[in-house]
Amino acid sequence: MDNQDESLKVAHSLKSADLIFDARVTLPIEAEDIVAQFTAPQNSGHGGCAATIVLPESQAAFEYACKITRKHGIVMTVSVVSPPVLRASKPPLCSRSPMIRGLYAGEW
Repeated sequence: MDNQDESLKVAHSLKSADLIFDARVTLPIEAEDIVAQFTAPQNSGHGGCAATIVLPESQAAFEYACKITRKHGIVMTVSVVSPPVLRASKPPLCSRSPMIRGLYAGEW
């Protein structure tokens, strides 16, 4: 998931992701449904991505990733600004119990 043309172009060229979303076009709730339809048959009815990577430094991107990550999946954040600004405190976000890992760049 990204919202930049160049990033999406690179993602498509790598041919390594099952699904790629343009956040400017696909709403999180739509992506959640698409991911569930794609992954549920393969995971005993439990839909969602096993892992997602969040590159943009925004709360919206983080929440988007959490919505499409399956229960107990991994959400990896990369290049987050200092101090960290991403929050996983909203009940709908945490209801899937994701494992959140991060790489925080910048000075503390």
